[in-house]
Amino acid sequence: MIAGVHLRVNTLVNTIQDCAARLQAAGFAVQPLDWCPEALTVTGATARNLTGLPDYERGAFFIQNHASLLPVLALDPQPGEKVLDLCAAPGGKTTHIAARMQNRGEIVANDLSRQRVYRLANVLRQFGVTCARTTRMPGHLLWQRYPDYFDRALVDAPCSMRGTADPSSSSVRSLAKQQRFLLKSALSATRPGGVIVYSTCTTTVEENEAVLAWLLEKQPGLAVVEPFDVPGAPLAPALTHDARGRPFPEGIAHARRVPPSEMLEGFFIARLRKATAD
Repeated sequence: MIAGVHLRVNTLVNTIQDCAARLQAAGFAVQPLDWCPEALTVTGATARNLTGLPDYERGAFFIQNHASLLPVLALDPQPGEKVLDLCAAPGGKTTHIAARMQNRGEIVANDLSRQRVYRLANVLRQFGVTCARTTRMPGHLLWQRYPDYFDRALVDAPCSMRGTADPSSSSVRSLAKQQRFLLKSALSATRPGGVIVYSTCTTTVEENEAVLAWLLEKQPGLAVVEPFDVPGAPLAPALTHDARGRPFPEGIAHARRVPPSEMLEGFFIARLRKATAD
């Protein structure tokens, strides 16, 4: 069980200090997170307690496990850029991207489900995001509308959310196929020299390192996996071999895993850079 309730302060609406002070005034203990300044751990509360506060209704904070902050930290979006969130619902990472961009620039927040896009649009309004617009397209086809367009793209892919899996599992195989084409689409939609972050909340190698290996082998030279670091965050090296012991392509070792723990959900994060034309 995760200790405490994890949340991210929405800096589009208030300051970190003001949000912490208001939570403390409501009777909760608040602890900052050293590797992400906008993140807090709240003890003495449940998620239901916090979502019942007026501050939540006005979008002052978003409840999300701290591990899920890492894909946006790896993406490092900047004000004024064009950013794609390919699998955006329910909107936690989209609102984080917008806050990091200070609501300046352009975010395309995509999801396939009509219901999820509707909820996503409501979340964006609640959290004061004005630089994003929603789209409802199959993610693997979105690049056709936006070829070489974005400065940065996030693929927080649908996944099995499993700690272990049988490599022959049909569900894992089906998800891995979907993930490969989502990542390929994001790469095609990103400009040369741009950044793509691929992430999942599962620990299966088939949905993580193997997806990167497929892309690097399918389109050799088009992208490289870059080293990245979030000082203080509990990041572990990616796997260098598949389940049968075969080595992955060079560079996949730069990806990172977050081992599941009492505090953090398991995550996988890889940062890629699209090659520039010579």
